[in-house]
Amino acid sequence: MTTAPQHPSAGPIFVIGSMGSGTTLLRLILDSHPNIAIAQETGFMRAVLAQKWIPFWKFGGEWYSRLGWTEDELDGELQKFYDSVFGRFAREQGKQRWGDKSPYHVWHLEQAARVFPNAVFVATVRHPGAVTASVHKRFKYALPRAMYHWVRVNLELTYQAAQLGDRLALCRYEDIVLEPEATLREMLTWLDEPWSADVLEHHKVHSQRGTPAQVEGRTRSDRPISTEHLGKWATVLDDRARARLRDQTSLAEFYGYDVDDPQPRRSWPPGDGSWRRIVTGTDIAKRMAEYGDRIDFSTRPGPTPENQLLKPHVRKKLAKAHHDQATARAIARRRTDGDVDASPDPEPATPLPARARALLGRATRQLRR
Repeated sequence: MTTAPQHPSAGPIFVIGSMGSGTTLLRLILDSHPNIAIAQETGFMRAVLAQKWIPFWKFGGEWYSRLGWTEDELDGELQKFYDSVFGRFAREQGKQRWGDKSPYHVWHLEQAARVFPNAVFVATVRHPGAVTASVHKRFKYALPRAMYHWVRVNLELTYQAAQLGDRLALCRYEDIVLEPEATLREMLTWLDEPWSADVLEHHKVHSQRGTPAQVEGRTRSDRPISTEHLGKWATVLDDRARARLRDQTSLAEFYGYDVDDPQPRRSWPPGDGSWRRIVTGTDIAKRMAEYGDRIDFSTRPGPTPENQLLKPHVRKKLAKAHHDQATARAIARRRTDGDVDASPDPEPATPLPARARALLGRATRQLRR
């Protein structure tokens, strides 16, 4: 093992991306670096929201101002508190830099950037077919819902990346597993961390450390970086699912994917004549301008209720969301048991933009055929 370098001024690292996009693999890799400590996902930004707005109280956003505090002052105290909590976790491993990996923190990037002005953000994206198959298999999402998960999260990620600019770096899962050393060298350079060969053998690092073999999302910490799962999704999606997948051609191409090909395109991102494995939010903003006539980036899906400030009206949204999730699980169970007459999947509780409603409507009609 290499000796931990001294990087006392380096800020926290937030690892984000849709479920099934390789965020856990990237967490395990970065956590094996001698200077970086990233625990299993904590989701602590929901706690930050609750500290900004006392849940379900109409005056919940005023509590600190009643004490003469400004939001900037509150943010400063929150930063100190969480730096202390996560910092101890890092120091216990002999490391200086802490991080967090929570996929749904995609919906909290604006607050995270505000509370932690020295933080940086590392995002992963993966082929929509692979994410759809992964979420469908591991989390029992119906295929239309799994596909919509990829769409809504990556639309939000695209918007937030453009806002964060050079504070955010994005890499593709496929580049990590196909060319791990080249991709991780670029990543660590962007993070201003020295190269460590430990990141290529994260499975050995975690085995020696005593990390459980199976961690979040059923990911195995004891297995090396591998291309094993690169094209497995092609055996999961049937012809109807593939037809629905082709509706996402524009957003897939935005990230350098062909919806029918598990292999990513090498020309990623086109525009400046170069090919890089790590791109920044500034690069993504430029690419958004190129795709403005093909993708409506102005229509954002919005966070699910549990990822919003918990104002009184959100309670009803949460109740409806839980009801819809229970209904979706019941439908999935009936289909698993061979009930071909199971009703079609309900739309997500969060109101959908017009284009998303059209796509889901088309998917539902195809399911009924």
